[in-house]
Amino acid sequence: MTAVSQLICSVIACLGFAIIFNIQKDKLFWACFGGFISWGVYLSAVACGLGDYLSAFIAAAVTTLYAELMARVCKTPATVFVIVCTIPLLPGGALYRAMDYLVHHYKTTGETEGIYAFCFAASMAAGIICATLTTRALLRPSSNTKQE
Repeated sequence: MTAVSQLICSVIACLGFAIIFNIQKDKLFWACFGGFISWGVYLSAVACGLGDYLSAFIAAAVTTLYAELMARVCKTPATVFVIVCTIPLLPGGALYRAMDYLVHHYKTTGETEGIYAFCFAASMAAGIICATLTTRALLRPSSNTKQE
């Protein structure tokens, strides 16, 4: 599958989940564009040879920064964008394969796929946490400003 078709599919997937999550119409485009960004960053990082886990970390961090920005622009919680924009990154295929192998009694292969999915998801979670904490630290009002 080419990169262009993967990017198009990521936008369609985000649109489907955005509709399921009942995101307002004026925010649909931005949520889908975030999915485009997340998958594009992931593909770019993998193409640079960074590996799956580091690529997932970087893509999730960039996506979270985008979500934090769009949350302020659209006056919406960042979670709305983070959830939809990270849909293309989720390791659903690895989870499916892990369960399939385990059901068919291929224990070692199933465990390997399961560990891969867990590590990939943990890399994404770490990227989201780091980007969220960085954004909040940078945008926190300084203690030197006078509060009235």
